[in-house]
Amino acid sequence: MKSDVLIVGGGIGGAVLALLLGRSGWQVQILEREGKLIERTRPEILQETTLSALERLGVGPELRERATQPVHLVEVRRADELLFRVDERDFAAAQVKPYSEDPAVVRSLVLETALETGRVVLTRGAEVTDVTRDGDRVVGVRGRRGGTTFEARARLVVGDDGVGSIIRGGLGARIRLRLFPLELLVFDLGHPAGVGGDEVRVWLDPEGLRGGLVGGLLTPIPGDRVAGLLFTPIRSWEDLLRNDPTSFWEGFEALTPLARQIRDELEFPADFTRIRRPYGHASKYVADGAALLGDAAHPMSPVGGQGANAAVWDAIALAEVANAGLHADDLSEERLAGYEARRRPANQRSLLYTKRAVRLARFGRWTPGGPRLLTALLRRAGREPRSRRLLLRKVTTAFLDLGPPLDLTS
Repeated sequence: MKSDVLIVGGGIGGAVLALLLGRSGWQVQILEREGKLIERTRPEILQETTLSALERLGVGPELRERATQPVHLVEVRRADELLFRVDERDFAAAQVKPYSEDPAVVRSLVLETALETGRVVLTRGAEVTDVTRDGDRVVGVRGRRGGTTFEARARLVVGDDGVGSIIRGGLGARIRLRLFPLELLVFDLGHPAGVGGDEVRVWLDPEGLRGGLVGGLLTPIPGDRVAGLLFTPIRSWEDLLRNDPTSFWEGFEALTPLARQIRDELEFPADFTRIRRPYGHASKYVADGAALLGDAAHPMSPVGGQGANAAVWDAIALAEVANAGLHADDLSEERLAGYEARRRPANQRSLLYTKRAVRLARFGRWTPGGPRLLTALLRRAGREPRSRRLLLRKVTTAFLDLGPPLDLTS
């Protein structure tokens, strides 16, 4: 099979890229390894700038109606003590509007809109194992589907295939992957009493950096539900599994007073999904006939809510460069380098939040008195509105690049 553009991976970045290039008249094929959409719910934040961009792409009103929930309040607590609060006044002063989303629904809506162009084909159950070349140029991929091998070719091959990207390896990009020092335990449940429907609630216990639960958060999602996340030091999962579930719940109750409500609805470990997140930055994003976006180029932790936003803006920038290159019949590394020049600085800024979180986790774990110092710093930040709002503005715009905006309505 031959297409203009072949996208390996059906994440939000790949879906946005397919939509933009399909609307521009190019034949696009998405190769997705999973046989069906994975409906795992996890906390994820989209900023108003990103949400508005998706709407201008033609993703309909359902994006706000059933896929996202506006956030008007964020509270960070240590047990019952309020350490840090961000409310409507802070959001207004920083000129930002965050939305908690259901990732599976958002991705489904973007993919549906891409397929409606009539130029985009989605092939599920296709596991890509290698790239194919003509000399130094990437011209396609090989893989397996339904027990048989396949080969697909295109003028441009794009890797949106995650941390272990096959396309990244195929185009010769180096990356130093380091493991984020905290494991993530993801869960979802009905909305608990005592937490507003537009509120993100965070709990921290820096003492947990030396063994135990470090923190957790609940974010609202449509359908009167919440997505939850617990942080625990790396390699602690095995310890949690070895012990009686009672010890897990006792640690949870020490972290948050909402643990008893959550315990009534969930079982440990069956209702918790363990995630380990590597982070890093690829040495290059492009080669002759190929490009990377999202986690394939710059995997990061969920700290700062950068990942999904960065992937969307990767796709927008790549679509502009790729569209011009397709028209000019020039998809050389030199031509595609305009995309990397535009996105690398923004993604470097986004990755800073992961790197800072790593440094804080190491400080809290290995420095005498570190957990107490981290708590004191958070209290102080909570008392300084100007600093808090400046940080909020930086976090919610780090993923934006400085290039001229693409006309998303054309």
